[in-house]
Amino acid sequence: MVFAFQVRMVRITDRVVNTYYARIYLRKASDNTNISIDARPSDALNVAERFNAPIYVSKDIVVKDAIKVVYGNWRARSTKVVYDVSLDSAPDEADPLFEELDLVQKMNAAILEERFEDAAVWRDQLAKLRMPRHEM
Repeated sequence: MVFAFQVRMVRITDRVVNTYYARIYLRKASDNTNISIDARPSDALNVAERFNAPIYVSKDIVVKDAIKVVYGNWRARSTKVVYDVSLDSAPDEADPLFEELDLVQKMNAAILEERFEDAAVWRDQLAKLRMPRHEM
């Protein structure tokens, strides 16, 4: 079965009171444009499962709602706290994850089409996007 859109990822983006919000990120097969749509989290998670797409959760939600997993000796100072989720940008910031996904897709398409000058431009923009803010 051929689908008009490819599911790229799902993000749980926000929580207001007791209601969570999500977005599904898609790529249109015919012209390789990226779009995103609002969805109920339960629907978004089902779509991610069905299409084997990664699931991301906003840092704000993780910090407020996630269960902390603690590794190491409880009394040691070197106790490491981690969250068992993938983190993305906070909801009120620009979405570098979506921008990075778009740049990688454009760069790969340019390479496949042997447009190496275009691929180099996308590569440089991707490197700049991935650069830590304190180095910019």
